[in-house]
Amino acid sequence: VGTKKMLWLSVCRTVLRESFVKQSLPRTPEASGNFRTLQSRVCHCRSSSSVLSFSPASTHHAHSPFLSRPGTVPLASGSCRRLGTTKSGDVQDTYTPAFSTSTPLTVTVTKFGQDGSYVTKVVRRSDLLLEYGIHARDLRFSTLSSMYVRGDNIIVRLQHIKAIVTHKSLVLLDSDHTAIATFLPELKEKLDCPKELLPFEFIALEALLMKISSVLEERLGRLQPSLVEVLNTLLDPRLFSVDRGQLHILLHHSKSLSEFHSLVKDVELTLTEMLDSDVDLADMYLTHYKITGEDRDIDDIEEISNLLEAYQMQVEDMISKIQELRELIDRSESVILINLDSQRNVMLRLSLQLEMGVFSATVCGMVGVAFGMNLDSSLEQVKQTNKPSLPSTNKQNTDAMHSYT
Repeated sequence: VGTKKMLWLSVCRTVLRESFVKQSLPRTPEASGNFRTLQSRVCHCRSSSSVLSFSPASTHHAHSPFLSRPGTVPLASGSCRRLGTTKSGDVQDTYTPAFSTSTPLTVTVTKFGQDGSYVTKVVRRSDLLLEYGIHARDLRFSTLSSMYVRGDNIIVRLQHIKAIVTHKSLVLLDSDHTAIATFLPELKEKLDCPKELLPFEFIALEALLMKISSVLEERLGRLQPSLVEVLNTLLDPRLFSVDRGQLHILLHHSKSLSEFHSLVKDVELTLTEMLDSDVDLADMYLTHYKITGEDRDIDDIEEISNLLEAYQMQVEDMISKIQELRELIDRSESVILINLDSQRNVMLRLSLQLEMGVFSATVCGMVGVAFGMNLDSSLEQVKQTNKPSLPSTNKQNTDAMHSYT
């Protein structure tokens, strides 16, 4: 019942949209033919905004007044055009290209031959895909470091280096980048070497790995001395307080170290994944497959394994150095916190001593004030009652003197 209901709703929706299209299209034989062509290519669409979709085979109607519109381009492989209607019943014609608008249609590439000679040119991305028989998704490079085999090609992404390696050529993508442009003469010298020991694809791959490892080591060499210098400044025992400026510099270096650690970790993870898959390692023998027409035996992949393991050890050594620097930062942070705690304890002790001194002075002042007050008490009355009386003789003499006077 649910399926019949959905089919009935789809038919009703198609009929209503067909009426909207007929009202909007010019009533000419050519337009009617175009509409029948589109109607024959109707497909069921789950989205309520899309009405008609047709394959690139319908591009032979590009000269008709219905399909040929200002600002449109011919349909490419993988592109589609959708005809829809808005709420007001107007016809809406949208075009979906094979590549998204954020992806450039052209790319600057540098192609190296087996003798080390290279040529830099700008090519269309679609032509590049057709030439090497790969898909557009293979060149999206969603991660900063990746390495995989696609057909007769080894696709490599190592930070800013993007390359396609074949059995007889090496293609660098986005070679207009400044770092890539300075790398071209060095790469030419590395590729111009005898090919008896290793096939060309391994020589090219080793040159790329050597370059990225040298770049990472150079960055680590710049970061490590500056970081150690800042830590030594903060841990100077002659300084009573911590310099806030040095703390900001340490924070900046710590962030740079974390970013660098993530980059190195990506390279190490890429090499580890390749070494864990014997099938992928066997597929990397492009020259062997081109000569014999058979895949390499997974038991005979020692060359590429040794090559990748050598650079994996270099990357792991850099990771260990980064870990040592992070541990040094943690220990320095602990020492700084201990110094701050000791300074805070000294200040608290001084504050407590001052408070005790003030309290003692206040108590002494209160005693003096208490004894200096003019207040009546029972002591004066006791003294008056205990005062001795005068003798009688003295009393008579006193009365006589008063009478005489």
